[in-house]
Amino acid sequence: MRAAILAFLFYFSAQTILAQSQPMSGPSSYDREAVVVEQAETAFRYESDGTGDTKFRMRVKIKNDAGTRQLSVISIPFASASESVQITGIRVTHPDGTTTETPESDAMELPAEVAQQAPLYSDAKNEQIPVRGLRTGDTLEYSAVIQRKAAEAPGQFWGGFMLAKDTVILAQTLTLDVPSDKYVQVWSPEHKPVVIQGADRTVYQWKYSQLSSTGAKQNDEAAKAGTDKKPSVAWTTFRSWEEVGNWYRALASPRAVATEALRAQADEITAEAKTPEAQIQALYSWVATRIRYVGIDFGTGRYEPHSAAQVLVNHYGDCKDKDTLLEALLRAKGFQPAPAMIGADIEMVFGAFEN
Repeated sequence: MRAAILAFLFYFSAQTILAQSQPMSGPSSYDREAVVVEQAETAFRYESDGTGDTKFRMRVKIKNDAGTRQLSVISIPFASASESVQITGIRVTHPDGTTTETPESDAMELPAEVAQQAPLYSDAKNEQIPVRGLRTGDTLEYSAVIQRKAAEAPGQFWGGFMLAKDTVILAQTLTLDVPSDKYVQVWSPEHKPVVIQGADRTVYQWKYSQLSSTGAKQNDEAAKAGTDKKPSVAWTTFRSWEEVGNWYRALASPRAVATEALRAQADEITAEAKTPEAQIQALYSWVATRIRYVGIDFGTGRYEPHSAAQVLVNHYGDCKDKDTLLEALLRAKGFQPAPAMIGADIEMVFGAFEN
């Protein structure tokens, strides 16, 4: 089930827009790069209730036409049910010193790419804005704020960040600002932060640079090969996977009640099954083949399944909905199933931060 707690890591545009690199023409030259990131700053701030904001700012030198194409549109992912985006500035400085501003009013809200490619209805959105006047040789500067208006789990927060690995970056700063009295588990095995402990707030800061284009290319190839899937930095207020499981069960268990309609459906499906094993197989096969995949994921709907009775009527649901329906059908036949959460498409089972 894709609601494994840390599988929902947001990778902001400080990572997603960085260009792929080519070999350098000399020991200190970046003339053959598409872009060179001169400065990137990302700051996460959380309150005890899980609200907060993420601020980021970038300054990028456009080296050739490929870089112009890659940065001609800025895209900022966010969850519209709990977050809002404000673009606070986009400026292009041309080689002659003149500037071109892009007004925030040019921004457009679009569905996330996954919602366009799959049968998925979600509050996952992209705030996209085309950059005015961008050409080779220009310097692009932009900044934005993502405001978290509501926590996805009451009193909890989590996140992750991938330090730039696929381009030349002269200076990158990541900041995590959390309440001092809040338990927060921080995982960053390869990059040690500077920690500033105050009476009310604790601030973690990571500084990073990648000056070698060759190293950037190697990192990019590792990412494409699937050998570098973990975030550079991750954090969570959950103390253990058991606590995560308890949170999910509180959301999901009331949804897997075996109603009379579900009992009748279970009896019909297993009418010719003579053994418990055959009954389980029949119920599984029916859900797998008769319930089509359609995801409706808004707000807590990314984690909380629809009721089994509703999924049965609709004859569609996402992975957690189909699991909930299967649970209810099994319970209708006297079985006692329990869901198991797994990480999907990312090496998340590093033992609750390998702890």
